[in-house]
Amino acid sequence: MYPFGDTNTLWKQIQHEANVDGIDLTVLPFAKEALESLTALAENTVETAAFDFSTAKRIDTHTQ
Repeated sequence: MYPFGDTNTLWKQIQHEANVDGIDLTVLPFAKEALESLTALAENTVETAAFDFSTAKRIDTHTQ
């Protein structure tokens, strides 16, 4: 489950916010499936302590 509620509730909120901004997400038939795919990534985090970043020159992070 998505950490901030179920994906259906999140999807409804996203649709509402998009509608307020004049964006019609119904023209994207894959949008809800994409959200569910991204949600699955949030559930399967990686333990970064398992990696050695001591010689890294650049680290890009993407957080919530």
